[in-house]
Amino acid sequence: MKYLVLISLLATSSFTFASEITVKLTGLKSAKGKVLIALYNSSKGFPDDYNMAIEQAVVKTVKGFSYTFKNLPAGNYAVALFHDKNSNEKMDTNFLGIPKEGFGFSNNPRVLTGPPGFNKAKFALKNNTRVSKTIKLIHFL
Repeated sequence: MKYLVLISLLATSSFTFASEITVKLTGLKSAKGKVLIALYNSSKGFPDDYNMAIEQAVVKTVKGFSYTFKNLPAGNYAVALFHDKNSNEKMDTNFLGIPKEGFGFSNNPRVLTGPPGFNKAKFALKNNTRVSKTIKLIHFL
């Protein structure tokens, strides 16, 4: 009987692992401020409306930065983030609207005249998996 209980516990524990997305960051130019990360599962609000993200995180800026979103269901996701150097929780821009702080997106899509759409940044997350995305910060100024 003890063995049956042990086997059933081991069997069910292997199915309780939830999917995770780990976001790593390269290209930080300073350790000032913090990084605001937004995780989206649709194009609604991506990438400009931080409050429309399904999950958000604010992380102190450090070298070797990483953050993990846990217990996620399978689906398509995209990440948008920026380095909030002055900790005002908004993307600062110059008078032309060009970002003054570093920013980035999952899949590191090319950014020329505006942010990418959700489809350029999205990636699939399957059940019981871990996905790691390294995002390179873009600096215009």
